[in-house]
Amino acid sequence: MQVKPFRNFSAAILAGGKNSRFNGEQKSFLKLDNQYIIDKTINVLQNIFDEIIIVTNQTELYSNYSGFQIVSDFYKEIGPLGGIHAALTAVENDMIFIVSCDMPYLNETLINQQLESHLKNAMPLTIPVHDGLIEPLHGIYNKEILKLLENYIETSATFRIRGLFNLLSVNYFEVPTNENYLKSFTNINHPSDYQAIQNK
Repeated sequence: MQVKPFRNFSAAILAGGKNSRFNGEQKSFLKLDNQYIIDKTINVLQNIFDEIIIVTNQTELYSNYSGFQIVSDFYKEIGPLGGIHAALTAVENDMIFIVSCDMPYLNETLINQQLESHLKNAMPLTIPVHDGLIEPLHGIYNKEILKLLENYIETSATFRIRGLFNLLSVNYFEVPTNENYLKSFTNINHPSDYQAIQNK
């Protein structure tokens, strides 16, 4: 059995959105190359992590994923912060890579580089940056922020992830200029995004 180098890390897939732009259809179950996006995500993450959590508020849709821990938001209707909180609450390890369910081109090498950067810089968060953009849902979060996160959620008027970042030391991981790395941040926010990917 292959020993994975980042055994102190877990991973979580956030699949709890309303998907209102997709008439309620779960983006996890959109297909690319005859494969659900969530399966493509899991295939990459399993090469790196022993523990993978799926965060969703429609747990019944994930009955075929019994090999994974399925958890729901404690704080409902607040967007990704609720999913991050649920993941940090459920995770066994002290560090967790959190990714959105609608990013079909994750890159294993890039994730490994980000994990290495997190260990090297010893900050509670490691968030990728490319072309001036930050990617909170391809981020690494330490469980030590859980109480601070709960306080932020309970006092926030906007539930913006960037507001949380203002309260913490953040290691902004500069993504190397590489077409495959940058492609990994492709996400599907609108049906037009899905159509564009299918047409490539």
